[in-house]
Amino acid sequence: MLRLSTLALLVALGASKLDNVKLQWKATDEVGDVASKAARAFKAKNVRVEAFTDARDDKTLIGRNTEDKNPRDVNTNDDVGAWCSTQLAALLKQGGVAVVSEGGDLVVSGQVTRFMVDEKDVYQGTVILNLTVSRGGRKIWSDVVTGESKRWGRSYKEDNYMETLSDALSRASEAFFGDAKLAEALSK
Repeated sequence: MLRLSTLALLVALGASKLDNVKLQWKATDEVGDVASKAARAFKAKNVRVEAFTDARDDKTLIGRNTEDKNPRDVNTNDDVGAWCSTQLAALLKQGGVAVVSEGGDLVVSGQVTRFMVDEKDVYQGTVILNLTVSRGGRKIWSDVVTGESKRWGRSYKEDNYMETLSDALSRASEAFFGDAKLAEALSK
């Protein structure tokens, strides 16, 4: 009887799933350049960042390990769109940009169309955002920005998924802040 209980416990421990993981900011990339680009793009402006909508088909899926015959998913119940917009606002603040909760000279809104880590031999994360910047209720810029991240790490580990997603979002934010057409639209 003891052997059966021990075997059941080992199977349960080995079959751990990454369900309902809490999204955490765990960027491993240096975000100083990202913050500097944010400061240059939005200098002397009050910016309101609205919660992004999650336009993905499966709003809980954020990762998938396909190393074995049976893929293992990584899921969250957190609001991915709201989390992405909160992190983008934090990067703006790190750059010294005045981020406000109401009003604002500029309003950043958006959709998350991809927020995923595919793990086979390495962790490969992609974040795709469809962003819009408005001034006085009028759209002045809109485009799609993408961030990708690739990393090594122990298989099917929550921290590696969070690091990969955070770095991918940081790179998407950097692409947004450094966009030449955005800079042109903001200068008018």
